[in-house]
Amino acid sequence: MTTDPTRMQRRAQLVTAAAASLTALVAVGAAVATWRLIRPATWVDITATEHACRADRIAAECTITNATPEPVKTCLRVRLTRKAGGDEVSSVNMCPGRLDAYESRTVRAVWGKAVERACSSERAGAWALDFEACDMRIESGGH
Repeated sequence: MTTDPTRMQRRAQLVTAAAASLTALVAVGAAVATWRLIRPATWVDITATEHACRADRIAAECTITNATPEPVKTCLRVRLTRKAGGDEVSSVNMCPGRLDAYESRTVRAVWGKAVERACSSERAGAWALDFEACDMRIESGGH
């Protein structure tokens, strides 16, 4: 095997350049992590986010998206009320925590037993949340 000094020098230069690039990437990653820690999230009302909720007779599940370039935090309340009379049947509070820029998170909360009694009906052999009997509202939650 012949060893070409020029070829070996090029390899050494490539290894050195790769190591420098890796070091730079690690430094950038550390800077981003530090910036995230010192950059506080702003409290926003749930209406300032993109969100979609769905529910079944067991739980409510919401996906919240921060569509801004700034970190935010928020909470929401999903409330079930009877259509007849407007009485509250159950409500759950959900807080996804800090949402970084353009981040989405899905949160889930289990209903109480009242939902089964007041808002569920049997259809096709399975119990389901009955939206003919109850309404679901999404409201801003406390912080």
